[in-house]
Amino acid sequence: PSSVAHASVQGVIKACLLEREKMKDAEHQKKLVIAAVKFNTKIKEGLAYLKEEGLLDSSKEEEDISKFLHTVDKLDRLKIGELLGEADPRNLKILKEFVYF
Repeated sequence: PSSVAHASVQGVIKACLLEREKMKDAEHQKKLVIAAVKFNTKIKEGLAYLKEEGLLDSSKEEEDISKFLHTVDKLDRLKIGELLGEADPRNLKILKEFVYF
């Protein structure tokens, strides 16, 4: 009987952890959609939002931005081109990461 109760408690804990992960994922997706809307309006605002929300790792920021550009399908392709086409040193690093993604 105690092993059945233990298994039942483990099942409940596992279900709670899965639900928490789903909520985190949904919140993360929501933040990416907001970032995309901001990016499509003003590139710098979108990138600033990603940073403010902790979606960019400062040690690999250019790589994270490149991943954002590749994986979020709601982004305006012209805005992506505008960002990658600037001759700014940071944008050139993003372009490099984008090409080798």
